Amino acid sequence: MGQVLGVILSFISSIFLVRALGSTGFGQYAFIYAFLSMFAWLAPFGTDNIIAREAAKNPQDSDAIWSNGLLVQIIFAGMAEIILVVASIGLGYSGEALLLLVLAGIELLVLVPWRLGTRVFQVEMQQWRGVLTTLVRQVAWLVILIIFSYYSVSLAAFVWARTAITVLEVTLMWLLARPFVHLNFRFDLIRVASLLRQSWPMAFTSLSIAVSTRIDRVLIGRFLPADQLGYYATADTIATMMTIVPMAFISSVYPLLCKYTDRDTNFNFLTDASFRWLLSFSVGIAGLLTLIGTPLVTLVYGKEFTFSGQLLGVLVWDQVAICFGLILTTIVLARNLQIYLTIATVVGAIVNAFGNILILPKYGVLGSAWVSVASYTLANILMFIIFIPTRKYAWPGTIILLKVLLMTGVCLGITTYLGMGTIITGLIFVVTFIIGVVIVRLITEGDLLILRQAFTKSNPEIKSLT
Repeated sequence: MGQVLGVILSFISSIFLVRALGSTGFGQYAFIYAFLSMFAWLAPFGTDNIIAREAAKNPQDSDAIWSNGLLVQIIFAGMAEIILVVASIGLGYSGEALLLLVLAGIELLVLVPWRLGTRVFQVEMQQWRGVLTTLVRQVAWLVILIIFSYYSVSLAAFVWARTAITVLEVTLMWLLARPFVHLNFRFDLIRVASLLRQSWPMAFTSLSIAVSTRIDRVLIGRFLPADQLGYYATADTIATMMTIVPMAFISSVYPLLCKYTDRDTNFNFLTDASFRWLLSFSVGIAGLLTLIGTPLVTLVYGKEFTFSGQLLGVLVWDQVAICFGLILTTIVLARNLQIYLTIATVVGAIVNAFGNILILPKYGVLGSAWVSVASYTLANILMFIIFIPTRKYAWPGTIILLKVLLMTGVCLGITTYLGMGTIITGLIFVVTFIIGVVIVRLITEGDLLILRQAFTKSNPEIKSLT
């Protein structure tokens, strides 16, 4: 529920941010953070999920695991900031542009290790603490954006404010994490070496994900006018909000999957439920935004961003593939099959990068959106079907996805045929989609029992649910 509220706050914040900066200013803002994402993979060096997995499996040794993990991340975060400065100077950035990159780097690189507190909450099944810190940051950011919208402030002011709020967030995070972890910065070489051996595939996976998810923005920012990136980033920001709820759900499931790796019945129950619930959610939202995306964006952001509505109708479908990939990522990590995740994301990143280089000059940002959908589908779905060790997990999810897509296509056809106004069209689609979900048994009575127990019990037993 906290994540649902977070989606609402993020959406409202994006309205004030985009309107305050305009298409050109928001394009510049989006480029700064897209460029930084090319370096953000280095700060945690793929250790986040590994640390959480080991802490969940070995609670008696968790303090040493958290402490050494944090030390490793601090070292890599410092290296990332230095590399960012060198690379920025090498690419010709100077003056205010260089200052903004370095300042934003404090948030996205230097402070990353201190976000490890969210993993503590994940392992301890205390997700409300992580949600609280996120909501505090989002509310503070929204208040600042509202204030900034009444004054003509520079782009630098937005970057300064965002970095300051992140400091507030991580401070609150570790205050809430103190009951569960006691840091003791004794460098355990054997433990650190083991951590790095397991994490390097995830580090390169994160690099590939960064390239795959942000290379489009970087290339658009380098080769097209800033307003084009502003239109694209606006649509992409709205589409990305679709994954906030699936990410919250899957982060809660991850420790349970790690716990039940040796109990196939419980493990398979969790993965099947995850596919049915999250794919129904993501495909349903994608279908709805395909129908009403353009009038919605125009109403919220103004006529200047009408083109963003067209882009949104395409970009929402790459979020479906990302949602599928979130589930599979959790499964392969729990099964210690992360090498296949690395290969898949590298292939996706290569396709996205070269696809944008080929498509952008002729077809512009709309072509880039279609390249994004194709590369995400390849990396998050098709590659896991190709790999034999991951096929047994990916194929059942693919069957569910095809079922949801077919049902959604029927709902879109019915809604389009009726040809009502925007609001009526959206309502008709939602009603027909819910009916379809029940008819094809994507949501069952057992699922409703699980949801009821989740809200009435602090830690419902998976064994009883199966």
